Amino acid sequence: MRAIATNGRGPTLFYVSNNHLVRRPNPGQPLAVLLRSGDPLVRDGLEKGLLASGAKLALTGREDDAHVVLLDPGPTPDGRRLEADLAELSGKRLAAVVLVTDEPAGRSAIASGARGVVRRGADG
Repeated sequence: MRAIATNGRGPTLFYVSNNHLVRRPNPGQPLAVLLRSGDPLVRDGLEKGLLASGAKLALTGREDDAHVVLLDPGPTPDGRRLEADLAELSGKRLAAVVLVTDEPAGRSAIASGARGVVRRGADG
């Protein structure tokens, strides 16, 4: 795992866990990201932010087309539910990056099987 420093723009990536779960048959293709959130406003904000970031990625609405899932468990996630969601995604060989509120939540998400965590919030 490694920590990534805040750059003052956009979300902060806390940790990335080295893994081989990202199923990307052609490394030159854009990373296909599936957004999973129960909150339509969060989903919309994530979509706009990702598209505006200039990153080489494509948003998809289907798990079968996704390389990675950006999972928003909400501002106060249920730990058991998050663990079950991460186990489900891992069983489908889908890497998950979880939105978290703080570093302890990030550590917990990584311990539960997340491949990475991103700080939740509009201010990064």
